[in-house]
Amino acid sequence: MEIIGKLIRILPEQSGESARGRWGRGGFVIETTEQYPRMVAFTMFGEDKVGMIKSIALGTQINVLFSPESREFQDRWYTDLRCFRIEPFVQAAYPQQPIHPK
Repeated sequence: MEIIGKLIRILPEQSGESARGRWGRGGFVIETTEQYPRMVAFTMFGEDKVGMIKSIALGTQINVLFSPESREFQDRWYTDLRCFRIEPFVQAAYPQQPIHPK
């Protein structure tokens, strides 16, 4: 899935040790560009992915590619939006017009 929005906040990084080794987690929040903007928070796992967001300035329009994941814990459901790629949003200078056959 993907969504376009303005980067408004970079969330604090978290790290730790597990049986599989060292892990790192980070996140960020965007504001969508719809008529009624919404704020959407994303998480990122791994130092390489967390590093992606550090080089982007707040206020930048970005295209976020993510996968929603839900899990159950003690009869409650939790949903996470896991970002796997961030691209700069580039709007076409001239919107493409549909071609109508004659």
